[in-house]
Amino acid sequence: MRLLLLWIVIEVACNVEHRQFSFYTKTSTLVNRCSGTSLIASVETVNILDCASICFHEFHCRRFSYCSADSSCKLFRDGTDCVTAGNGNTCSCYRKNIGRKPSMVTCPLGYHGESCQHIIKDCTEGFDRGWNISDVSKALVYIQPTASLEPFEVFCDLKHVSGTIILERNNNCSDENFNRSRTEYEKGFGEVSKNQWIGFNKLLAMIENRPGFNFTIQIALKDEDGNSCNNFYRGLKLENSSNGYSISFVSNDTNSCGDSFVDGRPFSTYDADYTDYQCATRFGGGWWFANQPNCTKGFLTGSMKGSTTDNFWYGSFDNRVLRRATMWLIGSII
Repeated sequence: MRLLLLWIVIEVACNVEHRQFSFYTKTSTLVNRCSGTSLIASVETVNILDCASICFHEFHCRRFSYCSADSSCKLFRDGTDCVTAGNGNTCSCYRKNIGRKPSMVTCPLGYHGESCQHIIKDCTEGFDRGWNISDVSKALVYIQPTASLEPFEVFCDLKHVSGTIILERNNNCSDENFNRSRTEYEKGFGEVSKNQWIGFNKLLAMIENRPGFNFTIQIALKDEDGNSCNNFYRGLKLENSSNGYSISFVSNDTNSCGDSFVDGRPFSTYDADYTDYQCATRFGGGWWFANQPNCTKGFLTGSMKGSTTDNFWYGSFDNRVLRRATMWLIGSII
């Protein structure tokens, strides 16, 4: 999390007896073509304190940005950092760590308790808390699996028991380099809900959270004409680093997109290639490549620029340009 060492406490219309206040942390303003978060309102204000005051009074506001160039104040229901498509030098971003009013507490999504002292361990817990019927059915949420030392932010689909994005490719957002080392694929990279890979360390921690669950990988694709499809790979088994993060499934439903996933293969990167054909180097990204000359029938960590190393998926999407590709981790009780 890219947090600057600047803390402010905004006590707006403060009633000392009832302790009404908001506590904010200054975060980062990033340049990207898409925001990927939920805007509540955009208003014009005099200064940053007025913007903070508006966020304080709006119960669902958990983050705000203020841009001095045009005096714009934007309120968001989730997320940590703010995004601008242009020059962000005149903009500041703040996350609400806690907002307290009589009988009401606002926490960053994922945190809960009278002082926001607790955190959910995965999206399933958010579903169990009934967040799927509130204003946050799809949102950026903080989680901390049991095996994780620190919380991290994920995109949850709380309409499912445990819907979490593990890979996002979106051509509408700014580019992200996916030709990364094994270490980088272990840690994760990119911007959540834009172009990102969650990282094997976090993915395994989420799976280990629920030993009694059956996990499914959902692959959702969309082409340049707006056509879409969804594949489901059920009974996920993901090995650890000693076994190269090999992936396998019990069954699949691939009638929608066509089956282009190589089952039972380890994950190759340019510096840790499990093939005899330098597949990761040739294709320009890490993937579960087959040990054969053509390497794979599906590839979602390439470029999205119309090059020879673009993402592709053979089957119903043959010869189509992929504009968006998403991999979800979905859990259900066995």
